[in-house]
Amino acid sequence: RADPGSAAVRAFETARPAVGDLMSSRLAEQLVVPIYVPVVRSGRPVHALGLTLEPDRLARLLRAQDFHGGAYASIIDARGTIVSRSAEQH
Repeated sequence: RADPGSAAVRAFETARPAVGDLMSSRLAEQLVVPIYVPVVRSGRPVHALGLTLEPDRLARLLRAQDFHGGAYASIIDARGTIVSRSAEQH
């Protein structure tokens, strides 16, 4: 059973995507962040699908977005740790 505070549970309960805590992957031996997306049927979540992505990959996805006027985006994990940004901050 999933931890009540986990991203998987949040995705299921809120019917919205949820980002988990940045963690070390035992399999890949690098930092990854879990992301869960609810599967909704008839307006209700019935499952939560999850995957892990490396922060560098998320940063590449953010950098590919077309932000204007100095705007940028960040992905922040459940603990408030900045996982990825669309632009380096100086």
